[in-house]
Amino acid sequence: MEKVSTENKRLDLQGVRGLAILSVLGFHFLPRIFPNGYLGVDQIKFTDDYQITDIGQHDDANRLNNEWSVNDYLNTFVPTCKYDDGSGPFGRCNHTGLEVYKGKFKILIIGNSFAANHGRLIHQECGSKARELVQISISACEPLYPAVKYGQRCVDTVEMFKKVVADEKPDYAFLTSRFLDIGDPFAAGVTRVEDDPIYKSMKKSFDVLVTSVKFKVFVFMQIPEIVPSNIEKIVEVIKNKEDLVEFDKSFVQRNHTIARVRYEKMVQGCEKCVPFDYDSLFWNRTTSTWRFYDEANNGLSYMTTINHLSFHGLELYNCDRESSTVENVTENKDLIIPDPRGGSKLKLEVSHAFITSAYYYPTSKSLGSNAVAFNMAIDQRSHSMQNHTFTVIGTNLTTSLSTVATSQAEGVGNCRYTTLMGRTNTVENLKTLEIESNGMTVQIPFKMARYTAPKPVIICISPQFVAEQWQIFLMHVHAANRFGGHLHIYLTSIIKSYFELMQEYERQGYLTLDYWLRMKFSNIESQYFDPNANIEWRNQAGAQTDCLLQYKEAAEYIAFFDMDDILFPKNYPTYLEEFNAVLATNPGTNYMFYGRREHEFVKAPTLSEFSFTELVDSLRSSKVVKRGKVVVRTDAYNATWIHYSKHVSFMTRANVTSPTLVHVQLPVEKDGKRKNTSRNMWKIEFGPLNETIREDDIRAIEEDIYRIKNASTIQSLAPQLPNADFYLPIVFKCYYDAFYGAAFDHKPGGFGCPNADFCELPQRENYKCIHSDAQYYSGPSMKPVTYHFTSHSFWSKDIGCYQ
Repeated sequence: MEKVSTENKRLDLQGVRGLAILSVLGFHFLPRIFPNGYLGVDQIKFTDDYQITDIGQHDDANRLNNEWSVNDYLNTFVPTCKYDDGSGPFGRCNHTGLEVYKGKFKILIIGNSFAANHGRLIHQECGSKARELVQISISACEPLYPAVKYGQRCVDTVEMFKKVVADEKPDYAFLTSRFLDIGDPFAAGVTRVEDDPIYKSMKKSFDVLVTSVKFKVFVFMQIPEIVPSNIEKIVEVIKNKEDLVEFDKSFVQRNHTIARVRYEKMVQGCEKCVPFDYDSLFWNRTTSTWRFYDEANNGLSYMTTINHLSFHGLELYNCDRESSTVENVTENKDLIIPDPRGGSKLKLEVSHAFITSAYYYPTSKSLGSNAVAFNMAIDQRSHSMQNHTFTVIGTNLTTSLSTVATSQAEGVGNCRYTTLMGRTNTVENLKTLEIESNGMTVQIPFKMARYTAPKPVIICISPQFVAEQWQIFLMHVHAANRFGGHLHIYLTSIIKSYFELMQEYERQGYLTLDYWLRMKFSNIESQYFDPNANIEWRNQAGAQTDCLLQYKEAAEYIAFFDMDDILFPKNYPTYLEEFNAVLATNPGTNYMFYGRREHEFVKAPTLSEFSFTELVDSLRSSKVVKRGKVVVRTDAYNATWIHYSKHVSFMTRANVTSPTLVHVQLPVEKDGKRKNTSRNMWKIEFGPLNETIREDDIRAIEEDIYRIKNASTIQSLAPQLPNADFYLPIVFKCYYDAFYGAAFDHKPGGFGCPNADFCELPQRENYKCIHSDAQYYSGPSMKPVTYHFTSHSFWSKDIGCYQ
């Protein structure tokens, strides 16, 4: 292991990697010259007035916090600005000194005083790419909605911004504004953001602005308003080692939640829109509090008393934490090597890897202290990934540490791409994470692992695509809730009304929704095989491994189920008690294997007709028990395949023969017929229900469903839920033809990689889908592995219904 000291570097204003705005624009403007452009630069200096050599003393931090607040107004003057009225810092300015760079883009910055607060930064990091950089800042007025208490002035401001953007027609625009009235509660009687008058007004203004921007609009996502007087208390609180969590709680004066809901809805599905976001930087996931100061640097504040970002706050936003992008992915289809059956053994010079996630653990029961785990889909045929190692560089404010990460692959050999988890231990208080190969590095985003869970048992649901069977979801989510489980559901695509139903359950704490993205390589120079078409079942093992890595320090047990795998505990009232009892009666075991018994049930076509009691009464069991799923104690697994980990001994497994998972894959209509006739290709006989579902549980679940069904939000969306399966028969037949027929029914054709990405899915006007999407990146061309990854995932309504 190699340690590189960085103790002589400045810790506050210099040496911060990669401001996001440089990341955003540099990578877009010259992606081949700056292949790591999304990572920014190594050394940033905002102003010579704030040069210091060390933040080793509390007095230094206190002095800077005070100076940043006292001089807040002066610091909004941008030295390169030529203000129209000659005074500044608000109003219009044209940034000067750009001619030496010979830039080619017209960039516009608009907003309230936050635009002036960010103007110096945007000029410094983007000026070299601009032929013209215009900044317009109007204090105390939002650019999209008129602040009521400032009257006509702010009404005029909204109209002025529309006109300016239409007249300027910029290539890129920055919408940089702190919330005022946009943070107000919804109007009385409004339950959906789409119906909110403030949202409708700001969306109308925003759409006008976006139309006039050629390439991208960078939108500042909202953060809470702070209590100004707390800034002068920060250093003393840290110096005296007081309770930081309680101090954090006293910091928020006005929550940003409603403003953020409006902004998130506004940019949803907008192809030109790129959020730039401080939210994840200030939200401390370990303590679940907002932390607007740097405790590692003796309390340097990220904010000023005017609720602007201090210089330290501005430099905090860097792409190793959470970055924006500038360009939608345009994959080079000419470089894709077609391999429809996944049988090619061709070895390429480079193995491409798509990093789905990376997590940092200050402490871990199974990974050790200051652990890092990363999860990827990687080409295992071009270069063997058996026991592959990675050189990982972790950096904090004072030290860089190079370590070797070991790995384990959890995919199948029939597929070119496999799920792979790498792990190592690194520096404490990790700030940046890089992978190095042959002298080249790529910096990858990471998240802090969870240390709290909604419930002790997390049920990780495999990725849903063209999801429409809301009846099975209702059965599962209410059963899980009854028995003390929390669903973590990965979504690729889902019918819009069904998605809104899930969102309501998420708001009520039943589940967590997560993105499962198609894998794309945004900047690639060599031939490659499409990872989506050459990995087992949409990288389902990757989703389950991601869920495990998220919750392994927070939950007591994690189950890896499909949506149609429902567990009813047999001997105890909760999952936790049942799992504890199973392991206690099987000494030396640390995970359980449950078989999946096929069942059919009668499916209600509408939510008003849905009854859990009637559904259970209609359940019929078969003798067919398919390969099962596992429930693991969280310190037993570090990664997993679809059915179990290939790196954990079967000797530590407790095989549970009763109960089995109720696998409700075969619904029938109320007339007893099955509209999905493709299911008849599997000849399965059904008889009486042979699983135990207790009467008191049925009653409690029915009451819970009744409560949910009668909520106004649910009643308004219920008529829009699909009343028949459209995609299910198409997908089932496609999967049967691609794999299951040959694998289990001895159909001709053989089988290779279990994958059906080639399925043709028709689109429908009356049932639109919500699809997961993100900003995609490619690292520099590295050998033997080149890395690709994402940030800023979001829900899109514009992609369609696809895998």
